[in-house]
Amino acid sequence: MNVSRKSGLYIHIPFCISKCGYCDFYSIIDTSLANTFTNALLDEIRLTAYSLKTKEIFDTIYIGGGTPSLLKPDQISSILETLSDNLTIDDNCEITCEINPGTLDAGELKELLALGINRISIGVQSFNHDELIKLERIHSVDESVNAISDCREVGFENINLDLIFAIPDQTLSKWNYTLKKALSFLPEHMSVYNLTYEQGTPFYRKMMDGQIVRADEQKEISFYTKAHSLLNESGYIHYEVSNYARTESDFSRHNYKYWQHIPYLGFGPSAHSFWENSRWANINSVHEYITKIRKAETPHVFNEKLEKHQLMSEHILLALRTYQGLSLIDFENLFGMNFLNKFARETEKLIENKLAIVQEEYFRLTDRGILVCDEILLQFTIEKDS
Repeated sequence: MNVSRKSGLYIHIPFCISKCGYCDFYSIIDTSLANTFTNALLDEIRLTAYSLKTKEIFDTIYIGGGTPSLLKPDQISSILETLSDNLTIDDNCEITCEINPGTLDAGELKELLALGINRISIGVQSFNHDELIKLERIHSVDESVNAISDCREVGFENINLDLIFAIPDQTLSKWNYTLKKALSFLPEHMSVYNLTYEQGTPFYRKMMDGQIVRADEQKEISFYTKAHSLLNESGYIHYEVSNYARTESDFSRHNYKYWQHIPYLGFGPSAHSFWENSRWANINSVHEYITKIRKAETPHVFNEKLEKHQLMSEHILLALRTYQGLSLIDFENLFGMNFLNKFARETEKLIENKLAIVQEEYFRLTDRGILVCDEILLQFTIEKDS
């Protein structure tokens, strides 16, 4: 299985050509700041490494955004070099870069491969033109096809495709078409997300104003079920609520760290870190981020030391999102208590309703349980001193 207990690194690139109405990740459309931002990012990496003086080995680097592919290859090269110069990077590091179709040509993709990037995540979202327009994506279906083909042609052997379902007015047949089209490229990994309406986004405001009608729960379930059955039939492993891989070696090693509660450091505006049972987040403003870094100040907007009940809650909520589930042995070793005894009422009811099972020292949700995962996870939120 492509997972490890080593730490991970996340780099947030905060630039987009335009903002999609559903997206709540921090980004701006002023790419004129790319050079200044990159220099600040390099300084943040140096400052953090100097401050932590860690001997930890990092075996994943995830370059996300925003649209990382808007940076020039030489800027990405400087980021990777600075990480290597200041932190200990594993020789077998998984290095992922998100790209949007239409933002890179084959030559630039070849440069990324030469830099050591060995995993590409492509924001396809849909293979239907009208759905891309509804999502306010600026790429075309042809550009998605070309991006996938170019990645294969230059030599990328680990490709993820991002897809979205429950788009306004989406039909099951159109979703089926997108899934089958995606499968035709034999990607190593697919991330399949339910369209969400996060507060503060244009889509949320339009939904509240009645300009967008959200798909009802039954439709969302039918889209999810279609993806689950079709990808399973095609041999993909459903290893996390929204993620599928062709083999266990194709699991996203970086994202799995989040679900396993493994430490990671985040760099760039709005990036989060989880380190030595503390969590912090950077300010979500490129200008303020650059200003703070120039003053050799940390760009953190908050920093908290997690208490035992918080760590326990997060551990449960993250582990139950995976197909493997929660290790009963690990839980007892970490928190000094038996999970099934601590949550006897909740677990017995879930097992009785066939929403969860205990199997080989793991407590995990069944396929039926995954369908109502969010509601189930609420049952395991632990209050202080409980």
